[in-house]
Amino acid sequence: MGKLPLRANAVNFGRLSREAVDLSPEDIAAALVRMVAQVIAMIAINAVKAEDLSQVVIIGHLVDLPSMRAALDEVFGFYDASYCVPDQPGIGTAIGALLCLEDG
Repeated sequence: MGKLPLRANAVNFGRLSREAVDLSPEDIAAALVRMVAQVIAMIAINAVKAEDLSQVVIIGHLVDLPSMRAALDEVFGFYDASYCVPDQPGIGTAIGALLCLEDG
């Protein structure tokens, strides 16, 4: 479909709605991580395009997960977009909160 490669997801958990599938908790967790990464990436890609920005900065502990980074890399790659993750991304939200307090 369009420029997307054949390995791109067409739907998440679609098979579960049609038939009983025996999935391990690990498989479900992996699928959820992938789906969350895809949603984050798509929202970020659309936001930078809408605001005519050049790059996304992603923070939070989710990007500490190698599986999350791999899924983000894949989606950003599909759209030839870039993102960066600062050192210690898990404390980014706390730093942002402190900066807001400092300004307020």
